[in-house]
Parts: sequence; C-alpha cells; structure tokens
Amino acid sequence: MRKFNALFLTVVILLAACSWSPNFMGAEKYGGGINYTERWFINPKYKDFETPKGTAFYGAAAQKIRNKYIIKYYITEKDGDDTVEIPAKNMWKVKHNGKDPNKQDDENLFYYVKNNDGSFRRAFAIRYDFREPTLVAVEECYKDGWCKLYKISNYTANDGKVYYVKRSILYQGSTRKLGQP
Repeated sequence: MRKFNALFLTVVILLAACSWSPNFMGAEKYGGGINYTERWFINPKYKDFETPKGTAFYGAAAQKIRNKYIIKYYITEKDGDDTVEIPAKNMWKVKHNGKDPNKQDDENLFYYVKNNDGSFRRAFAIRYDFREPTLVAVEECYKDGWCKLYKISNYTANDGKVYYVKRSILYQGSTRKLGQP
C-alpha cells in the first residue's frame, strides 16, 4: 500500500509539474492540484503586461507577478475540457507541518476515503510545498468535522474517488511567508 501511495503521489506531482503550459483555453498558465485545475488569466488592468517566457514564469518568479493575473479554479475533467469553475470561496489552504508525505505522522494531514459503513480510512498524505500553501477544492464541510473535496480528476490512478480532509487543518486568508508551514 505504501508503494502505491508513493507511486500515486509521484504521478500526481509529475502531472502537475508537466501540465503548466501557456495559452490553455485563453489562460497564460495552467496547472493544478489533486482535484482542481488552476488557470492564470491576465488582469485586464494590466493588458499591456507581457507574460514572461520560460522559467521566468515558474515558482517564486511567477509568485512575484501573481497580482497581474486573475486566477480561477476548475474541476479537472478527463477530456481536458475544464469548464466547470470552482468558486474561489471553495478553495481552502492547508495548515501543514512541513513534513515529507512519506514521513507524515500527523493523522490530520492525510486525504481520506469513506468506507461503505460511513467510517473513513487514510488514502495518502497531503503534500507540502514550501513556496505556497497547499490548496484543496472543498465541495462541502459537515458538522462532524469532515470536508468533502470535489471529485478527483479522471486521469489519475484513483479515478472516480471522492476524498475527504479534516476541517481542522483548513483555513482561508493570507498566504504564509515563504518557507513557513
């Protein structure tokens, strides 16, 4: 099971890293997380701004010019037609301890799946990105402390599964400083 989780996480990271491509459905940049696609559109008030080329539009360099873009989130579909927008209010940040997913020991920092009897079981650890808070697209939160995520994208190894996270690890608000959990 650990090998599958490590393989699955590697596939997700590779897909996210390789998916940043310019001019996707009108966006200058796109990529995403486990259950969403993120698209960057030039803000109309910066219409004369020229999008940087190559590595100048990745990582910390991209974060420095983030304010020149309108960032929208979409449900990732199998055919790549990500046309269902996720409201910005449904994008939540994860309070993370900064540990590697393979060494994670905090039960709160995992994605869970729901069993037929209504109980939850761990699926795999939530990854940590030291540059940006990890985002999850939350469809709904319940009174019992669990939040249901939008259905995971269809091109992953866990096709069709719905994942849950604990509400206690989620927040909305300003971005943390670089390098801080």
